[in-house]
Amino acid sequence: MELIYIKEHVVSKMPPIVATLGQFDGLHVGHLKLFKKTLELSKEKGLKSAVITFDPHPDFVLGKDATNSYITPFEKKKQMIESIGFDFLIVINFNQYFASISPEKFVQDYLIKLNVSSCVVGFDFTFGNKGLGRACDIATLSKGLIDTIVIEEVKTADSK
Repeated sequence: MELIYIKEHVVSKMPPIVATLGQFDGLHVGHLKLFKKTLELSKEKGLKSAVITFDPHPDFVLGKDATNSYITPFEKKKQMIESIGFDFLIVINFNQYFASISPEKFVQDYLIKLNVSSCVVGFDFTFGNKGLGRACDIATLSKGLIDTIVIEEVKTADSK
């Protein structure tokens, strides 16, 4: 698996990819469902697969979590994602600038430049300034270049 760390701007030319996007802290059964669907789609389409995540955790940067502690430390998360069989792990540096970009800019300057052809996200995925972008916006903002598959909430016996 190739690790790509994006500090400010996308500079590497990627092959077309099927990607799942999210923080993925505490890799749980819902995350694993996203991973499985992403790998299935990439195989179906004959494309490379990727996990796109953010570091540091957005909650730390946005002041929503003062503990700054991860459920799954980055190195462990990286090992787990690699063992599942992804081609790329793309880590976007989450900072105040990144938090302030519009949903349109995120799609145009990150997803399209990363050559994402399909993305798989969870039901609660948001992006862009103040989380104003929703999963259903990706196809529109990419002018139809990116298909979006939304995975519904996974309920377990422990769920309320």
